[in-house]
Amino acid sequence: MAPDCLNLQRVNGLPALMPADLSVPRGSVRTWLFRFIDDDRLPDQLFRFLSADEQKRAAAFVSLSARNQYVQTRAVLRLLLGKFLGLAPESLVFDYGPYGKPSLHAHQACCFNVAHSGDYALLALSDGLQLGVDIERRRHTSDLDALVRMVFSPNELLAWAALHEAERLEKFFSIWAAKEALVKAIGRGLGLGIADLDVGGLPAAVPQGGHRLRVEGFGDCRLMPLSVPPGYAAALALHEPD
Repeated sequence: MAPDCLNLQRVNGLPALMPADLSVPRGSVRTWLFRFIDDDRLPDQLFRFLSADEQKRAAAFVSLSARNQYVQTRAVLRLLLGKFLGLAPESLVFDYGPYGKPSLHAHQACCFNVAHSGDYALLALSDGLQLGVDIERRRHTSDLDALVRMVFSPNELLAWAALHEAERLEKFFSIWAAKEALVKAIGRGLGLGIADLDVGGLPAAVPQGGHRLRVEGFGDCRLMPLSVPPGYAAALALHEPD
């Protein structure tokens, strides 16, 4: 499954999302990939779309790059949701669950999720399906084995031990993205116990409709790897409770 591409263009002097068709049929899900724009002037143009709380958080970033990415991510999310609902992006009000998962105030059927890493933001939108997404830029780390022991299930650890060294980095970030997407779909965050989740390693031959698994206490989920640019791993999870 490959996300569609989102682009920002100026329409009547204001930033707007392209393409024009951002519809999502009832009971389906769409994903989009947005590449951050390297333009220090853009965040100021997008600032008007953010809420007062978001503007305050953006101003608190010490890193200019991190600030720009935060502003672009939040503004693009608001533009996407506003176009889907036919509302002004700056008018949208977000609620947050006990574990931080965002939802739209007064528009509970509009389910969405967003993640960003490296040069990209990944967005997903559904009319009625609870979902989560994650994207991870693959990067070398000296404590990879320690991270694996923290987040992999026993079965995943056995599979990890059998991997060739050259395969390990790609496999780690594929499983990490899958688990992040899964806990976001459930709405519990990493406190759920990520090492207790066995995502099956996302085999190359994913069944039609995604890889199905059951999360004890939360019901069934579907997990799908997403085709993203080289050097990244990404996944989409759908929560289908009993």
